Amino acid sequence: EFREFERFSSACVNASLLPVIDRYLERFSAGLLALGVRPAPLVMQSNGGSVSVATVRAVPISTFLSGPAGGVIAAANLAIQSGHPNLIAFDMGGTSTDVSLIRGGEPSKRGIVEMAGFPVRVPTLDIHTIGAGGGSIAWVDPGGLLKVGPQSAGADPGPICYGRGGDLPTISDANMVLGRLDVSNLKSVPKAVDIDDIRRIFQTQLGDPLGVDAENAAAAVLQMATTRMAGATRMVSVSLGVDPRDFSLFAFGGAGPLHASALAGELGVPEVLVPARPGITNALGCIVADLRHDFVRTVNTPLDAMDIDRLGEMLSSQAAEGEALIRQ
Repeated sequence: EFREFERFSSACVNASLLPVIDRYLERFSAGLLALGVRPAPLVMQSNGGSVSVATVRAVPISTFLSGPAGGVIAAANLAIQSGHPNLIAFDMGGTSTDVSLIRGGEPSKRGIVEMAGFPVRVPTLDIHTIGAGGGSIAWVDPGGLLKVGPQSAGADPGPICYGRGGDLPTISDANMVLGRLDVSNLKSVPKAVDIDDIRRIFQTQLGDPLGVDAENAAAAVLQMATTRMAGATRMVSVSLGVDPRDFSLFAFGGAGPLHASALAGELGVPEVLVPARPGITNALGCIVADLRHDFVRTVNTPLDAMDIDRLGEMLSSQAAEGEALIRQ
């Protein structure tokens, strides 16, 4: 593919990932065999399709947005089934929010993305990610302004409400303070945290610097998160000339449904859809995804001077290469 710097940058990023991904997939494949699993595993890619382990071990950069891509593929699949072909896929998890546009049941795509500041030329679904998830930490900067993320409390210690020693206010804790989550009914938390302890931390770390009580500080955290998520959604819709009010919002991920109505209100989206099991939607996408290989070849020739027979030969050779990979 042409553009020398982008091609060189992509090769370098791929080379840096090779030893890490290669070792991991080798252990993973061996572990499945040890468990008696005979079918060869497939790996999700950023382009929304799956491929063999051998292919990924050679080109690991094809997987760097594979997690969110699984959710988008599931959303596209359910869009057709539910009779809502135009969706905004809104995936909010513990550390980030991923948004993508689906038109006519087809996810938007792009051919170049940035990884750690480096351009990477690889076919991928057009997914915009921001650091706003259930574990995103709320804080007040030296100028007295409220910020949410991109720092995250992670899984350990996690938000205060996890009861694992976390002492920094997060989006999940803000939902607790406002009564939007039941502090005594968190399935993975062995012992409920005292809601007064969460309020006290919100008051001292956020409320006092902002001059409000704990409840208003928590409400401000959620409003800030909604504003950031609305901005991300506009990046995949309004910036491309698309009006989000013409779409339905498809909310999934561990935290997506909880924040969907606020986001829909911010964007003027008239309808919200929530799948039956929002927390495993990304995994569902990996199951329903097709096998997919992308092939690119640059033909440095003006279109009106192009030899149609030569073009046909190139397309045929790419098709043959793809068929051989699928047979493998």
